[in-house]
Amino acid sequence: MTLQYLGQNLSRPDAFDKITGAATYLDDIRLPGLLHMAVLLPEDAHAIIRSIDVTEAERSPGVVQVVIGRDCPSRHGIDFRDRRPLAVDRVRHVGEPVAAVIAEDVRQARLAVHKIRVEYEQLPVYTDGRAAMAGGAILIHPETDPEEYPASWNHLPGTNIVNHQVLKKGNLDQGVADSDITVEGEFNYPFSVPGAIEPHGAIVWFKGNGIIEAWLSCIRPFMVRKMLAEIYHRPVSSVRVHVPEVGGCFGDKSGTHFVFTVAAAASRIPGRPVKWFATRKESFLCGSIGNGIRTRLKIGADSRGNLTFFKGVVHHSVGAYSDIGSGVMTAALANITGPYEVPNYQLEGSCVYTNTPPVGALRGFGNQSAFFATERLMDMLAKKLKMNPVRLREINLPRAGQGNHPGDLGDVGGCVSIVAEKLYPRPKPVEDELYFYGRGFSVLRKTPGPTGFYGRSCYLKFNGDGSVTLNFGTVDMGGGHRNAMRQIAAETLRISPERITVSSDIDTQTSPWEWQTVGSLSVLLCGQAVVEAAGKAIELLKETAARVLGCPSGQLS
Repeated sequence: MTLQYLGQNLSRPDAFDKITGAATYLDDIRLPGLLHMAVLLPEDAHAIIRSIDVTEAERSPGVVQVVIGRDCPSRHGIDFRDRRPLAVDRVRHVGEPVAAVIAEDVRQARLAVHKIRVEYEQLPVYTDGRAAMAGGAILIHPETDPEEYPASWNHLPGTNIVNHQVLKKGNLDQGVADSDITVEGEFNYPFSVPGAIEPHGAIVWFKGNGIIEAWLSCIRPFMVRKMLAEIYHRPVSSVRVHVPEVGGCFGDKSGTHFVFTVAAAASRIPGRPVKWFATRKESFLCGSIGNGIRTRLKIGADSRGNLTFFKGVVHHSVGAYSDIGSGVMTAALANITGPYEVPNYQLEGSCVYTNTPPVGALRGFGNQSAFFATERLMDMLAKKLKMNPVRLREINLPRAGQGNHPGDLGDVGGCVSIVAEKLYPRPKPVEDELYFYGRGFSVLRKTPGPTGFYGRSCYLKFNGDGSVTLNFGTVDMGGGHRNAMRQIAAETLRISPERITVSSDIDTQTSPWEWQTVGSLSVLLCGQAVVEAAGKAIELLKETAARVLGCPSGQLS
């Protein structure tokens, strides 16, 4: 098949607006009667709130209302609802809003925030899961009934361990006995901040007709719609979520806490939209962060390099709220043996509350944290065995269609050979007093944590002049999805990309449903939806033409 448009260097449909500054991001949106919100963040990462005095803030110029945690009884969370829009009784990390001021403009709201007086009683702060797990550690969520945790989680009551998992295969003792050599180590994969160029923000409008309308920079608008409907007891059809242009994500904007904080405040002022656009500092502190995973791992092999066992312990510091941290830990634990065929393993993982911002889905969903430890030890093992590190990996890879994990059907060994052949014959640059040069070789596999139905869909519409309009629920956060879908549609329909227009924003009322834009799946899955929609359109066009031409549709192309 000769490709006419795929692979061509075509101008992106959103390029002109972005280059000229005409593209609409969240902070560009202005609505009638728009109010602005600012939040008060705590002085401590872990403290009991003894009292809050908002009297002076309420009297400040332009202030419409001051909202505190007791005004917002709702709870939210992606995997488990353990989070409130504003802190109630205690704060659990430095980015947890304690109070919100709603005013006529941003400046008035931020000035009034500084007039709120809060009395705290400090508690011990745990920034590492091991400290939070230690005997005598203060519970970060003492109010949560153990029965509330998801039934599939193994929460350990009386501890800060949210979920504890053990994975076993074979006989660990036998694997140890079969070993001629072992290596072990402890590896710390530290917290990190995604730092997308656009900070977080949201606008929520509780309209007088019972409709909730929201605008936010995120990659899961349909999940936000569902959660807002559940929290405020509305049918899903009464909640409408818009996603304008998104200025970067890196996984952080799969988190949705900002919209629920704004919604809690906006629900107290029905009829007027409320907006919170975070400062850079607030975006760092109140958003989600990347993995805080500490791994202790031991692996064994026989004298020929065949792996005999893996024994590992993973401590995942999940942050002040569970968010999607349990899924991150599950992915790390399930993948820590890598793509290798390991006959015996025993793996233990603990997802632990800490006084840090909640951990989100930053670039890799726990996989890279685990592989960092595994691949480092494979290199150490190769050195002990005096074996080429690529060869060590090759002899432990499963054959195509076999392996530790369902779905391991690819020829990983073939991939290893191709990369090694390209990498190693090349001479390294000459070292000097400033630079050393080396080569690294790793074999990785990636799977996400537990997911829901992750399908994609697309609306394809032919217009009266034969041009085409495409609409889909995939959020283009800078990766070029719109152009990819336009090229796929052009290739399938055999028409020029210039005659195809792609919808520029996501609206849950008019865009087709999508789980969320994650996992490097969107071009594949949404692209397949475009292909199937285009195929259906072609068949309909043929049927119509066949009636006019008086011939079977199968004779037409």
